[in-house]
Amino acid sequence: TEAIVVATHHSRGHVASIVAAGLTAFVDAAPQLTDAEAIGAAERAFQRRHRRLVADLKSGVGTLTSIALLAPFIGLVGTVFGIMGTFVGGGDRSTGLSYVAGGLAEALVTTAFGLLVAIPSVWCRNYVLTSVEIFESEMSNATLETMTYCDSHCHLRHVPEHPGAGKTRYGSVLDDISGTRSWEIAYDRPRGLLLLVSFYTLLFVLLVVSTALVASLGAR
Repeated sequence: TEAIVVATHHSRGHVASIVAAGLTAFVDAAPQLTDAEAIGAAERAFQRRHRRLVADLKSGVGTLTSIALLAPFIGLVGTVFGIMGTFVGGGDRSTGLSYVAGGLAEALVTTAFGLLVAIPSVWCRNYVLTSVEIFESEMSNATLETMTYCDSHCHLRHVPEHPGAGKTRYGSVLDDISGTRSWEIAYDRPRGLLLLVSFYTLLFVLLVVSTALVASLGAR
């Protein structure tokens, strides 16, 4: 009970949260269950909380991955259209080396910006995933230690709790840790990024169509 209370006070910590989930499931196991069944309930609570915490910690990684992968290609698309505009330019100036070189330099600016966006995104993604791996190792070690403690102190499960103990004392944090919502896993929802990409894609398509129409009308 004391360990659960202490873990609740530090519920923002990943180790404290997972320890509280397992111990709560172990203590709240029905009296008619055997010690092995109570330990099994604690182990399942550990696994549920572990997966939920990992999903919460990885929230946003999908967006970083998308940015890191797409930014160079978006810059490359701008470069391709810039090069096309350089070589398609009319007049004798398109044959001049200085004009072509200047156009190519301007076209490569978008690729440079794409790389400037992609490189920090890759670094941030790797940093987040490395941190999550470290947290997972800490949670796994805490789970093993707590399971060992529960296995060697099964008799404490049958000791009556002192007055005032119980779920109400632990607050709403443990209700979220060991409650019926434990299967709900948060996932990355890059809605803003998707809307932005969709908007710019539509704008790009409209620009290409309008350019093609203007060119066709001018040719006539």
